[in-house]
Amino acid sequence: MKPKIYKFSTSRQGYGGNIYERYVNDAIRENFDLEVIDLSFRTKGWFRLLEFPLYILMLAYHSSFKKGFLIRNFQTSFLPLRKNGGLTIVFHIDETLSPIGSKVFQKIVEYLFFLFSRKSDPIVVISESWKKYFEGRGFTNVHLIYCPYEVENYPPDPELVASMRSRLSTGDKPLIYIGNPQPKKGADLVYEALGNKDFDLVLSGEGSLDLPLPKAKLSFDEYLALLSACDLVITFSQFLEGWCRVAHEAVLCGTPVIGSGLGGMRELLEKTNQVECKNPGELKEKVHEILRNRPQITSETQAWARSFTIGKFNQDWKELINSLAIH
Repeated sequence: MKPKIYKFSTSRQGYGGNIYERYVNDAIRENFDLEVIDLSFRTKGWFRLLEFPLYILMLAYHSSFKKGFLIRNFQTSFLPLRKNGGLTIVFHIDETLSPIGSKVFQKIVEYLFFLFSRKSDPIVVISESWKKYFEGRGFTNVHLIYCPYEVENYPPDPELVASMRSRLSTGDKPLIYIGNPQPKKGADLVYEALGNKDFDLVLSGEGSLDLPLPKAKLSFDEYLALLSACDLVITFSQFLEGWCRVAHEAVLCGTPVIGSGLGGMRELLEKTNQVECKNPGELKEKVHEILRNRPQITSETQAWARSFTIGKFNQDWKELINSLAIH
């Protein structure tokens, strides 16, 4: 009989952290009996604060009465309840540019988390930056398990790449992907710095920014084709990232990256020899420099980027849970 593992889930959206959690679910199911408990909010903004009391009751109930190893994320690990026989996954801590209701919620969660956490509580992070952060705050049981990638999908089909280039490029101008139309992702700052006179800037996904740029609605295969078709990818996040899936995927596709380097993104940029730029005023110059020199992603860099396999990820999670849950 497989050991029982419970895991809290708090979001259905396709952000990097949630993608990571889906891979965690798959990894655990290979070797354990996993039950995912959905605690996701049904509302947004200020309405989320109205839903908060129900959230607390559900969280308290499941934390107190589930008998087995319990995996939480940061949003579900702030109550002074049972922490023995479990771990917490933390992607990043930064409410910068979040909607006001979400910002208040995140501040409360952060305060309570550090108030009630024990320094010996097991924590999983996804970059060296956050490992050093928690160790710097005195935590002694911090584990680093990087984001996984289905590396067999990279690079995408050349015909699909050519079709995507033809679909989104208006002519001879460089094609540049700048991410989701969200203030947190810095797409507005990139547009203000570069404009669309000399470049074909492209967005994808959902967000609140209304920019006069094409916003592609893409399948995952089409998204990878877009990354490959571009001359450059810019990940200008304005918050402390856990990692940066877009930048990593761009490297896997052989496309150079300029990133803000905030949070865990810096480690990725440094280890793949990509360009860091925090100042929007310097962005245009760095873009022109890359487009002039056309740097190639080296075989060594590709090998490093491709080492983040599903197999290694699954093995890391199996070993970690066995070490913590199985005695």
